[in-house]
Amino acid sequence: MMGNTFTEKFIIRNIKKLDKNTSNSIYEVLTLVDTKEFIEEVIGEAKTPFERIMMFFDSQIPIAELEQRTVTKVIFEKLKWGNDRCDVMNSFWTTYKSGLVISSNHEHYYFKDNHANIGNDKAKYAKKYLGKANYNTQELQKYANEVRNLYEYDKLASRCHCIANFMPCPPRYPKSEKTYNQLKGMLPDVRDYLPLMIDKIQQCIDNKQSLKCYDFVKKKEYEVFLDVVKEWRQWFVDNRNKYLLEDYYVINGSEEKIVGIRLFKKQSLLYPIPKTSDELKECLNEIFRRIEVRALRMAKSLN
Repeated sequence: MMGNTFTEKFIIRNIKKLDKNTSNSIYEVLTLVDTKEFIEEVIGEAKTPFERIMMFFDSQIPIAELEQRTVTKVIFEKLKWGNDRCDVMNSFWTTYKSGLVISSNHEHYYFKDNHANIGNDKAKYAKKYLGKANYNTQELQKYANEVRNLYEYDKLASRCHCIANFMPCPPRYPKSEKTYNQLKGMLPDVRDYLPLMIDKIQQCIDNKQSLKCYDFVKKKEYEVFLDVVKEWRQWFVDNRNKYLLEDYYVINGSEEKIVGIRLFKKQSLLYPIPKTSDELKECLNEIFRRIEVRALRMAKSLN
């Protein structure tokens, strides 16, 4: 793991000095800072949060580099949370791709099978955006700038990797080849949205079926057996309040069924991503609201 920057060291030193008399607003700001700002060796030249996330995608630095930063560990320790395995609750990439399709009027980019197809994975897209590939960068930047003017993607680029958007997640079980957070990002009807992952877990239990996911790159199907899926469900039942996840799902009835709280009205396992401008705005506003509410809850728990 890369070393701590001066800025991060300064923040860590001051976090350790904070006590019960510290203002909630200070803790709130600390949990909303973009952890990508601490990787100056790679993204020190970024002028905007959007450029910063493009540089981060291009670098292909593992996401664990952010989730396991010392500053994250210090705050999680103050909250009495473990962070051996973390997950980004609201990711940038899927929601950004939807915006590209919508803003291009489905001409340059398009939706297919509940997937926003832009012809690139995030590393290739970032390389092209930054002018590091043999490609018509101006055209790609034109669409990127248009969508950034229409929607708050600079804010999402910053918020998606703040500590208030990180959560501990279910541990890796011996019977599962893939981890919870890997599958959350791979499942085509979940698309890396936490409320839908909650619904997927409950759906498997209701149907008494294991969770299966096909990896088109490796051409291999992965399976999580039903007993492991049930353990995941129990983990979410036990930790909803502890990890401040109240805005993402509810627990219903004596059977303790978990139900995801959708990010826009039509969202479901059959309709996972926003496909209209109104849906996208609703989704983004709800993502920002939930991250900021959780930051406030973290601040109150830290104080």
